[in-house]
Parts: sequence; C-alpha cells; structure tokens
Amino acid sequence: TLLKDLAALAEREIELTQLANEDELTNISNRRGFKIQANECLRHCTRRKLPVCVIYIDVNEFKQINDKFGHAEGDRTLSIIADCMRALCRDSDVVARVGGDEFVAMVADTTREGGERVLLRFRALLEDMCREQALPYDIGLSFGVVEFDPERHSNLAELMEEGDQLMYKQKKKARSVF
Repeated sequence: TLLKDLAALAEREIELTQLANEDELTNISNRRGFKIQANECLRHCTRRKLPVCVIYIDVNEFKQINDKFGHAEGDRTLSIIADCMRALCRDSDVVARVGGDEFVAMVADTTREGGERVLLRFRALLEDMCREQALPYDIGLSFGVVEFDPERHSNLAELMEEGDQLMYKQKKKARSVF
C-alpha cells in the first residue's frame, strides 16, 4: 500500500501543479504557467540563436458581450479564442490566458513577420469558428506582435510589455473609429 499511497500523492501533486498553472475556463496556461514555459522557450531559442516572437491579444468590447449576452456567452467567447490558439500553435509554442480577456502566444523559431502570418491564420480560423457556432456578435480583437531582440529586451517581462503596448495602441485606434 505504500506504493499506492506514493502514486496517489504524486497524482495529487500533478493535479495541484496543473491547477496552479492552467486557466480553468479555457484549459490553456494561465499567467503563471505562461511565465514558466515562456522563459524556458526563450532560453532555448536564445541558446540556439532562433527567432521567437510574442503575440499579445485582447478582446475588444468584451464587457459589452457579457452585458448584452450574459457571462456564459462571454465564457464561450474566451473558450473559442483559446481553441483557435491551441489549434494553430505547435507543441513548441506557448499559449495562455493572462488576464480576463487577454491572451498571449510565444511562437518559437518565428520572426515578427512569421508571427503576423500566424495572426492572419488565427483571424481566419476565428471567423470560421464564429460562423460555425452562429454567434450573434463579432469578436473584435486587438493585437501586438513583437520579436525578441536581446538589444531591446533583457527578459520575458520586457518582451511582454512591448507586446502589450503595441496591442494597446491598436485597441486605442479601434475605439477611435466608433
């Protein structure tokens, strides 16, 4: 029974780690899980002199979806976005929900231009999924794509900050259109 107890303890440890590092709603990494995996990815790419980029994503007018259609529909929106990210990204990439309606992907062995191509495929897949699910609203997104540059970024936090700033600039422009 000692082996059974140890096995049960190991399983519980794995469950707790998963709970601490995974977003319960979307089943992708949360901010903590992203930082752990993304730092490892960044170290790997830096060591091998491979490009790596971050794609920061924010849902435009997410509060309006929740207010007009309810929180269950807002949750469905977030799950659809996570499903699209998971479908497009490779095992070597890291995807996460890092805030209420904010997502990030670290794409290994990819330049900024490559990240923008991933983004185009993401948008097309998202449109297809929204059409298939007959959503009564559009999911508007703002993005920031930035490639890691050791001359400008000394760590993951600086890379993410630049991606967040680029996304916020785009979000601000989207608001000014209305």
